[in-house]
Amino acid sequence: MSIQLENGRIRLQGHCEADQAETLVQTVRAHPDYPVDLSECQYLHTAVFQVLFCLGVRVVSEGGTAPIQDHLLTLLKQRHSSNQGRGEPEAGSE
Repeated sequence: MSIQLENGRIRLQGHCEADQAETLVQTVRAHPDYPVDLSECQYLHTAVFQVLFCLGVRVVSEGGTAPIQDHLLTLLKQRHSSNQGRGEPEAGSE
């Protein structure tokens, strides 16, 4: 599985396919304070990206990333920042 809980982070590894989007939703809701680490993510299906974007989770990445990941990280970080600024509920606070 490409979604792992490790050291207080939700780590996405390898290829994150569409069928993992629901697992990611459940994992983020179970651990709303954990950032999502894309350092080892090689492929991110748009369904998984939509989960990250819609839930407004904090995303981190350490090390080399592909240019598309840099772009996606920028979008996700902007989304997280806008959620914080408007006082919108964090993922899992329903």
